[in-house]
Amino acid sequence: MGITDVLSGAFVDNVSGGTLDTNLADVLYASFSYAGFFPPAESMGGTWFDGSVIWDLDVFSAVNKCLETHAQEDVVVDILLTSAKTLK
Repeated sequence: MGITDVLSGAFVDNVSGGTLDTNLADVLYASFSYAGFFPPAESMGGTWFDGSVIWDLDVFSAVNKCLETHAQEDVVVDILLTSAKTLK
């Protein structure tokens, strides 16, 4: 679950406990603040939008987490993309 700091533009990944001193409710609140639809969340001492401001689909966090405990050939990901067909 990722969120984006509005002021710095930094993406913060909270899947593995994250780097914020916060609780799940604060991160969820920020992750539902979709840019263009809702105002940014004023929470955790900052201003936040959801992570899709940076990553349309954050498949990388999920894959990296799987690779911590599984071999690369054992990780299979099915994704429905609504944007570019290639991921950098």
